[in-house]
Amino acid sequence: FAARVAAYIKKESGIEVDIDPGGKLGEFTVWVNGKCVEEKDRLKFPDKNKILDAVRKELHRGDKN
Repeated sequence: FAARVAAYIKKESGIEVDIDPGGKLGEFTVWVNGKCVEEKDRLKFPDKNKILDAVRKELHRGDKN
């Protein structure tokens, strides 16, 4: 799932994504500039569009600071 979301984010926005395979089994957390912007709940992964929106918002917020 992580690789598909990373490819989607790259395709839709041009944003480079790093995947860290060292997390706990079943973990899925999206970090932008050290801030968690999306994560998997107990049962399901977040929607890829929701992830992309969260990444864009955080990057935009970071540009303002």
